[in-house]
Parts: sequence; C-alpha cells; structure tokens
Amino acid sequence: MSKNNYVHLGAIVAGKDGGYYIKLQDDLKLNINGQAFNKKYINVEVPTAKLDRFLEKGFIDETEYEARAEKIPSYIKFELTAVLEG
Repeated sequence: MSKNNYVHLGAIVAGKDGGYYIKLQDDLKLNINGQAFNKKYINVEVPTAKLDRFLEKGFIDETEYEARAEKIPSYIKFELTAVLEG
C-alpha cells in the first residue's frame, strides 16, 4: 500500500475520567443519518454505560437493567456514541 492510500482518521485517547474517546482528525468530515457531524470527539463506552445512566436517572429499574444487559452479545466490548445537534 502506498503512502497516499493511508488515511489517519483519529486516535483513541484516555480521558481524565478513566474512560476513552476517539479524537477525530480536524479535516475529517462525517455524515450521520444524513446530518453533518461537526464535533471532534466520539465516546467509547462499555455496552452497559447507557443502561447505567438510565438506572441512575430512574428511567429503568434493576430488573429491566438486567433484562437489557443480558441481550448485549458478549462479543461487543465497546460502543461508539455521539450526540447529534438539533
């Protein structure tokens, strides 16, 4: 592969909170669901992170947490998330 075919998209960075995120290159342009994604970071979370937030805010109870967590395939180690504007 020639050097011209290599594209650097970003890097996985350790955050101060112990989590990780993807820092995207400044010149990278992404569209998500047809909408321009103008942010420079994408969250990298364990699959249960969203469930943890829902449980903490009272949106779900322990029983629903466990039921949803059991449905997450064991091969999924991390999820990439971002907040879209609008």
